[in-house]
Amino acid sequence: MQGRVHAIAHHLLDQVQSRGEMDLIDEYAFPLPIMVIVELLGIPPRDHGRFRKLVLRSGQAAFRPGRSQGTLRSAGSFEKQLRDKGLLET
Repeated sequence: MQGRVHAIAHHLLDQVQSRGEMDLIDEYAFPLPIMVIVELLGIPPRDHGRFRKLVLRSGQAAFRPGRSQGTLRSAGSFEKQLRDKGLLET
């Protein structure tokens, strides 16, 4: 797994290298663990963006209590879909 994390980290850096600058949080620190987690969970590439949005919304819900119910419903729905596809254990 270490080699794969290393490859993902280099991929993220390669994407911004030609610009000569980057937003460290948005373009590296935030996507790196998410990309590793989706691979560990076996989430198909087509669902990676959806997982990222769910993580973002979950973080936002922590600071906006009124929005937490919708986020929890979305998380539960996405989790069910992953389980139905056999990507998460019950």
